[in-house]
Amino acid sequence: EPGYRESIARHGIIVVEGFNDVIGLDNLGIPAVAIMSNRMTEMQGDKVAMWAKQLASGKVTLMFDCEPSGIDGAKEALWFFAQRQLDVRLAWTPWMHGGKFAGKQPENISRGEWEQAISPAIVR
Repeated sequence: EPGYRESIARHGIIVVEGFNDVIGLDNLGIPAVAIMSNRMTEMQGDKVAMWAKQLASGKVTLMFDCEPSGIDGAKEALWFFAQRQLDVRLAWTPWMHGGKFAGKQPENISRGEWEQAISPAIVR
């Protein structure tokens, strides 16, 4: 897709939980990959790490559902990628961005929310 390589270079490989999240972000022109769970397997993590190194200068952004189970999965994934010395960031938590995304899923964010809050926080 046009602009996807630039987005990946700016934001890293964005990892979400499910295919609806990928579709929702794709509708906004934001590329993402789904792990199809709130818990990432080691094999999935190794693949994401490989893509991050090849396509995004080692950058990974975690955007799991902004609820307790998603936060637990994001903590595990954050640890996994940090141990591999990747530049890993959280797109959101219930406490980030003034708490405005608590309980939300990536598939439900608007273009304005992406452009005004999330993207500026994860660009590097």
